Amino acid sequence: MPEGTEHRKLAAIMFTDMVGYSALAQRNEALALELLEEHRRLLRPVFPKHNGREVETAGDAFLVEFASALEAVRCAMEIQEQLSERNRTAPPERAIRLRIGIHVGDVVHKDGKVMGDAVNIAARIEPLAEAGGICLSRPVFDQVANKLEVALVKLGSPELKNIKVPMEVYRMVLPWQPGSELSRSSLPAMTKRPQRRRAVLGLAAILFVIGVYVVFWPRTGLRKDLSVSPIAPTNSVTQPALDRLRIALLPFENLSPDPDNDYFARTIADQLGTKLSEISGLRIIPVPGTNFTMLEPLAIGQKAKSGTLLTGSASKTGGRINVNVRLVDAVGGDVLWGELFSGEFQDWETILNRLVSEVARVLDVILLEPERRQIERRYTDNFKAFELYVKGRDAWNTFTREGLRQGIVYFKQAIEEDRNYTLAYSGLADCYTILLAALHEPPQDVLPDAKRYAEIVEKRAPDLAQAQVSLGMYYLFAGLNWEKARDHLTRAVTLKPRYADAHHFLAHYFESQGKFEDAKKEWDRAQELDLLSNMIAAELGQTYLFAGDYPRAVALCREAVAKDSEFLFGLQVLGAALTFTGDYTNAIQTLQRAQALKEGDWPLFIAELAHTYAKAGDIPAAKDQLDKLLNLQRGGRFVDPCLMAWVYAGLNDKPEALRWLDRAVREGSGVLFWVKVDPRLKPLHSEPGFPELLKRMKLEP
Repeated sequence: MPEGTEHRKLAAIMFTDMVGYSALAQRNEALALELLEEHRRLLRPVFPKHNGREVETAGDAFLVEFASALEAVRCAMEIQEQLSERNRTAPPERAIRLRIGIHVGDVVHKDGKVMGDAVNIAARIEPLAEAGGICLSRPVFDQVANKLEVALVKLGSPELKNIKVPMEVYRMVLPWQPGSELSRSSLPAMTKRPQRRRAVLGLAAILFVIGVYVVFWPRTGLRKDLSVSPIAPTNSVTQPALDRLRIALLPFENLSPDPDNDYFARTIADQLGTKLSEISGLRIIPVPGTNFTMLEPLAIGQKAKSGTLLTGSASKTGGRINVNVRLVDAVGGDVLWGELFSGEFQDWETILNRLVSEVARVLDVILLEPERRQIERRYTDNFKAFELYVKGRDAWNTFTREGLRQGIVYFKQAIEEDRNYTLAYSGLADCYTILLAALHEPPQDVLPDAKRYAEIVEKRAPDLAQAQVSLGMYYLFAGLNWEKARDHLTRAVTLKPRYADAHHFLAHYFESQGKFEDAKKEWDRAQELDLLSNMIAAELGQTYLFAGDYPRAVALCREAVAKDSEFLFGLQVLGAALTFTGDYTNAIQTLQRAQALKEGDWPLFIAELAHTYAKAGDIPAAKDQLDKLLNLQRGGRFVDPCLMAWVYAGLNDKPEALRWLDRAVREGSGVLFWVKVDPRLKPLHSEPGFPELLKRMKLEP
């Protein structure tokens, strides 16, 4: 093209910029230049892969032209994913983070340069992206929205410097950035809906006080409105940076006149959270009622790191149901949206699907078609079977022997209604597996059924994440088939990356193999997805116990117990961790406290206490606890052989400890999968019979 000639065409423009480059150059110029060159080496090969043409490089910024908006977006995604992988293993000071803005419009080519509003808009959109993120203009969104398997979140129409025409901007929710947060105060102009709704603050306060949408945790019996004292909007200096797309889901209040319908409110909240978690633009944080019912919205938001609260109530009277739902701004206490959904009982899934769509609409999140299909997926057309299944899951969630036995009854009744109901078979496999692994039921009473239902599920559910977790649990805790456990749990994570239980039990698999760093990563991911779970916090503490970091294990379990003083599992692991730090006095007091909370003799705590007495050198006290276990056994009570091995290992009677372990392998044990890493059994590692025992279990010594 002759010099000075102008040529116009439609093009997609991508503008990139390194985050924090100028500040780094002032602190450490040599490092800044090194990272600048590395960033250029990494990006330049990616541009041509997507038919991009590098137009200009200005310092730490790239201006790249594409013929297609979709190619520009895919190029940006590959760049950010590649940098995310690089940064995962790089020291923090060597991280390379980019912001990327993309716009499509009319551009002018002149003297080898590209100019025009399209370039200016891309450059103005780029700073709106978070570190490692991508922002798109509305014209780009219109061309790519139905062609990408990621969520696009509307940020409103921010004022762009020197751009007169308003331009809607969208943020891409990148799947490898699960923890990224969108601050309500970090953008110059967000969507206007929340600001307009501040006009209803006075009415919202009255509604709060009246308690129309009072939120309770059904199992606590506490009743206090969360929003009696709405917090006035704070200024931009003090306002917390809470992501409005992170939703704290509080327990729903049961307003049914029949107390037998308590399960209904719990199930509505649970099912709602499950469906909303399918939307890649949202993060759902389940909030327990205990210690939260007395808090104001801002305090809940800060604890859950959530900018939005989802509260409500549900009632079932005869064949009719009412579901009352409300979205609340955590910072200002505003009611962003509220609605009453009513219908016939058998329509409750349809009501939930409508509710999910409304939440997405109010928060300006694009609901992708694959997500909609998953949300609306039905696993049975038999409503009675579905109702029995949700009652079974509600009973299972109590995690007690009585609850699991009742869950078995409901799941079997659901199968009588629908013989092809895979989720009900999955529920049965879960119940029998946990009765063995967590509640130490006799293996001969539960192993055959756990195996039977797991095998049925394995034939039926190759594409169902919940069922894959059930299979992983069975093969890990009961079947002791490490490869199958790994494959099923990995499959579950692939099918449903934001399913906390999948990461939870995959962490247990890595733990059993002594792969503690991999286990910690899975626990971290599970905790991101279920931020306030005390169980996950304590089980992470247990991983540190197995890894030999006893002080860290103590710290994590103390945090969990501080939130719930009657948390038995947290007390047990805390007692064990204190034992291995040598703090025997506090370890004994902790385990005695747990024993006092548990009605009747529970072999797990007797064995743990006996082991602690033995490590402390109080042999008479240890043998006294051992006698309790033996007496229980003589009286017909099942005592897990692994627990007996703990005690004899603590007493340094290694031959007897190995004898009990051998019995555990032959007869079955709920805690055998930890045998390789359990510090209580470490004295046996040097015994000739121990490596042979591991080989029988197909574990590497």
